[in-house]
Amino acid sequence: MNSIVDKSIVLRRVDFGEADRIVTMLTSKNGKVSVISKGSRRPKSKMAGGIELFTVNNITYINGKNELKTLVSAHAIEHYSQITSNLTTANAAYEILKYVHIYTEVVFEDEYFDICVQSLRALDAGQPASVVLVWFGVQLMQISGHGINLRTDDNGMPLDVADTFSFDFSKMAFSKDSNGSFLSKHIKLLRLCSVTTVDKLTQVQNIQQLSSQIQATVIECVKYNSQSVLQ
Repeated sequence: MNSIVDKSIVLRRVDFGEADRIVTMLTSKNGKVSVISKGSRRPKSKMAGGIELFTVNNITYINGKNELKTLVSAHAIEHYSQITSNLTTANAAYEILKYVHIYTEVVFEDEYFDICVQSLRALDAGQPASVVLVWFGVQLMQISGHGINLRTDDNGMPLDVADTFSFDFSKMAFSKDSNGSFLSKHIKLLRLCSVTTVDKLTQVQNIQQLSSQIQATVIECVKYNSQSVLQ
């Protein structure tokens, strides 16, 4: 029986039987897999450290008779230990794992693994949760093919940077609105998030304030699009 070697991030863990766990993992090359980790709840288990949350692991698994694989080995290679030291950061990390899990339910691209790692690494390094979540949300929707329209408004007209805007979730587009809460600087931030890495966002002036102002809308877009992704 052939063994498959890959890198992975744990998305979900469920206790099974007396000492086992069923673990859902996002891999770098083989999509999302569910594996049974036998004996991993025992105190001296060698695989326990390789199925922790917020950790990049080297794993080896084998295919079974059904969709559930068997985990043969798991070794942590990068653990983001600082994430759980702050409640806001930890909540942001759980949100990232939750939505990656949803968006990879039907279709998988290698980029999902990449943005998950980048996001967790940025949170671990102390980047503001709002900045990371906005970047992650924009990237996640872009990969899925359900991104926010950052070129034209809801009527198909080019976005005028002098205008103020509200947001139309049904069209995933901004609407010109004199009473709107969004300005050109918010749209510019989203455009930047779509083309750069999360680390480079630290160079943007007032990045934390701008991200905080638009974070709720971006996350609501991610939720809204999650239904389309599953269809």
